[in-house]
Amino acid sequence: MIRRGRGFTLIEVLVTSVIVAILAAIAVPLYSGFLSQQRQSAVKSLAETAAIQANGLDRKGIAFTADELKAKLFLPEPEAYTFSISGNDVTVTDAEHHEATATVCYASCSE
Repeated sequence: MIRRGRGFTLIEVLVTSVIVAILAAIAVPLYSGFLSQQRQSAVKSLAETAAIQANGLDRKGIAFTADELKAKLFLPEPEAYTFSISGNDVTVTDAEHHEATATVCYASCSE
């Protein structure tokens, strides 16, 4: 059989497609897991930072709300997170994906 032109055969295209599909089937779940872990780490770090700020305000005797605490943190995307305060606990939630939540105690915590 004489080949004309410089194209690919159907078998070459199919084999390449199968290889790409297998790699994608492995990579997509790993990437999703990585994003989930990253969101959880970011929320936990933010909750710890908020707890430090809340502890400082509490020690000074300054009353504050969750929104005031959020404003003091100078977040680049403040709408991406929701804050709540319950007793001595600060809770931060990823407002966009709702899959990451962290709660940190900031004063007189019993472990």
